Amino acid sequence: MPAIGYTSLSKGEVMMYLALAGLNRKAAANEAGVSEGTFRRYMRRYRIKAPRSNAKLTVVDVKEIRLLLEKHSRVQVAKIKGVHRRTIDMIADRETWLHVDV
Repeated sequence: MPAIGYTSLSKGEVMMYLALAGLNRKAAANEAGVSEGTFRRYMRRYRIKAPRSNAKLTVVDVKEIRLLLEKHSRVQVAKIKGVHRRTIDMIADRETWLHVDV
């Protein structure tokens, strides 16, 4: 039985708070009403990776890749965008960039 005042966040709630806070973990934790450490533990529990500032692709790139995949093969899209085919595979299979929809 959880302690009084204890609330558990679902994976969907964690992702929603991240999206609302512009992918800023500290702001998302404040929005969710938990500490940053607790929010980080939820992210680890649900295997949600924090966005990185050194990402070579942008949200716009990922949306464009998903649209290109409707008409082209993964190998062709990789050549068009200048990235490795595995990167395209991970985007297409939603292993990365989960928060981006077309």
